[in-house]
Amino acid sequence: MPDKDNRKNTGKKDSRVIRKIQLEKERDVFDPDPLEEVKFDISEEDVERYRRLEQEKAKRKDREAEKRRAAGKTKTARTGSRPGRVIKKENLEEVDEAWLSMAAAGSDTVFGGMLKQRDTNKEILRLNLAVLIIFFGMIAYFIYFSTARAKSVVNNPHNGLLSVLEDKVVRGDIMASDGTVLATTLVNSDGTMEREYPYGRLFAHAVGTSEINLSGAELYAGYDLVSSDTGILEGILYDITGQRPPGHSVYTTLDLELQKAAYDALGDRNGVVVAIEPSTGKILAMVSKPDYDPNTLTSTYYDLVDDEDNNVLYNRATLGLYAPGSVFKIVTTTAFLRSGAHTDDFTYTCEGSIYLYNEDDSVSPLNCYHGEVHGLIDFEEAFAESCNSAFADIGIRLGAKQLRAAAESLYFNKDLPGSINTSTSSFTLTTYDSQWKTGATSIGQGDTLMTPLHAALLASAIANDGVLCEPYLIEKVVSSSGEVLETTQVKEPGTLFSNSELSTLLEYMKAVVDYGTAAGLNSLSYDVAGKTGTAEVSGQSGDNAWFVGFAPADDPKIAICVLVEDSGASSQYAVPVARQIFEEYLGD
Repeated sequence: MPDKDNRKNTGKKDSRVIRKIQLEKERDVFDPDPLEEVKFDISEEDVERYRRLEQEKAKRKDREAEKRRAAGKTKTARTGSRPGRVIKKENLEEVDEAWLSMAAAGSDTVFGGMLKQRDTNKEILRLNLAVLIIFFGMIAYFIYFSTARAKSVVNNPHNGLLSVLEDKVVRGDIMASDGTVLATTLVNSDGTMEREYPYGRLFAHAVGTSEINLSGAELYAGYDLVSSDTGILEGILYDITGQRPPGHSVYTTLDLELQKAAYDALGDRNGVVVAIEPSTGKILAMVSKPDYDPNTLTSTYYDLVDDEDNNVLYNRATLGLYAPGSVFKIVTTTAFLRSGAHTDDFTYTCEGSIYLYNEDDSVSPLNCYHGEVHGLIDFEEAFAESCNSAFADIGIRLGAKQLRAAAESLYFNKDLPGSINTSTSSFTLTTYDSQWKTGATSIGQGDTLMTPLHAALLASAIANDGVLCEPYLIEKVVSSSGEVLETTQVKEPGTLFSNSELSTLLEYMKAVVDYGTAAGLNSLSYDVAGKTGTAEVSGQSGDNAWFVGFAPADDPKIAICVLVEDSGASSQYAVPVARQIFEEYLGD
């Protein structure tokens, strides 16, 4: 009985094994590329058992075939899983052997066709996913471009789209902050248009020109000025009458009276005045001399550019690069404060000059202005009286790395934030440079260069609790019907100075006015904080005079930079200009 039961159980087990393997085999033969995979738990032992049973089965079939051949009969093998498909015995045996070889080899998946199909499906899925990512990426970029980049691209002076738009629209007006028209378009009886600038040279660089030498506000607001909110019906009416619809107008941040005061204060001297509202970044005034008459530029332009010595088209406020002179001592002081040293521990005995090593180990003096001897001074006195010897000594102690770190944190070697086109101020001192060059760089000489707008922004950040506001010239865009379409929002790119740095810098800059090199401002009815600079320039008979500062010192409303080229001491040339600007804006 036990033997009979064992044979019965073995027979059932063999039947199950045969059925599982047969199902796998039939699926591989008749449906080699199924969309879904059905897996069975088939072990190597099952395979061996199946092989043995199949061999016995084949022997029985051979014996039966011999009997049928003897009786003159033949029979073809037919599978039962799918009617109508016939497989010859020899082919089925080949399939069996191939299939069993793959299974016995321990392949992860018996069906190669299934793997191939699944790999193909994965590749198609990846391709579809890549296409979707690219598609949605293009949509995202289109939205970004439309909202953030379209104007800057169209406003590029090399973009011909502006000219195309301008032929279809009457260019809008540019106005001062109080609504005074600074630029307008006149339409002649024959339909031709010409741009008119009522104040001529006064706003030459700030407003710029549009018909040639696209620049200034004409450039920054170019897209808005040639855009129109005209509806479809109005547009058809304009087309029928042969007229052009009016473009949008823009209000600038420029203060008419302050611009006049800055322009007059410079007089006949070449130079720059930039005035900024510290809490917003609004440019209140921007004067660059020499200048030109924008009303006649179309007829004089080529004569001006052909003259290599003529640079009246050059906006010195934003593009001019100058040695900053002692204005750079703001940066050197910041580096000293960040080094961990204490200004209270600093003293220096000034003898009118300091002798420093050159690259060839020779020694050269670096002098205070006109060789003035300041004697024993502390840090505040060195700053207020602008002692070159003391600051050269400070710079050498700090070294190039600390000076560079402070300079670059204050936007040297970086683009200034905002949409206004500017040159990049440069700081080039390295640890390989000589002692003399390190000392010279510390006082704003050497190879360091700076734009007046950059200098004004540093003063503005100190006035605004260390926070820099992005400078801007366009206040708002208004449609021809008077609707405000867009207003510039205040942007704060970052904090340039810590509270402790601000406290020290404010104290020192007030000392410059109280008893130092800008004492010409201490008789005003409000406190002023500032820093002067007198920079030597190779090839000039006179020095460049600088002043940067803000007022009222404890509640700043205006920050300014004054640069008077080829003049002399800052106290004699830059400070008087600064005083006239403060008086115009704040009173005396």
